[in-house]
Amino acid sequence: MQKDDDTKFEIVENYIKNHKSDKKIVEFKMLTFEDIQIISIETANILRQPVSMAYVVQIIGLLSIKHDCNMKTRNPVLTVEDIAEVCHEVKKCYCQSLGDLSTPPWNEAPGWQKVSALEGVRFHLEHPESKPIDSHFIWLTEKLQEGWKFGTVKDPENKKHPCIMAFKELPEKQKAKNYLFLGVVRVLQKYTLT
Repeated sequence: MQKDDDTKFEIVENYIKNHKSDKKIVEFKMLTFEDIQIISIETANILRQPVSMAYVVQIIGLLSIKHDCNMKTRNPVLTVEDIAEVCHEVKKCYCQSLGDLSTPPWNEAPGWQKVSALEGVRFHLEHPESKPIDSHFIWLTEKLQEGWKFGTVKDPENKKHPCIMAFKELPEKQKAKNYLFLGVVRVLQKYTLT
């Protein structure tokens, strides 16, 4: 399985290098939804098996961090804030792949959204056995304490959110955000001092 993941990683990295020469390599914030679709399709064609856009988004995020770290130092050290930013950007790209354009870039995100990502990263770094369900539980607990309620549409002004429910009741597309978040934290934790 690891070899399969490594192969997908290399295919995505090579595709970006060969087809995005006009853009800074693996700067995923500059890749469009269409770019991610094409990369996903090309990777699937090469491997002759489906490759989800969410998986491609995660790889692109990791390549971006790898590139930035290699530019700065041979011994990269990431902060909790760095990892939270990557988690946020991966979530943003994933949401865009679902047609949800409501998540702003990290540098434009409201304070509550950044705090939520930071707390999630800290929790997973402090609890190495944590699971995706724990991501949702931490987020849900925080939201309920702040007075958020269930709403069919995300409405920060009125503190309503469609994911205010138990993890097992979430639609699979919403559960995927928790898997992606945890996956990013687990991969990047080796670049922290903790």
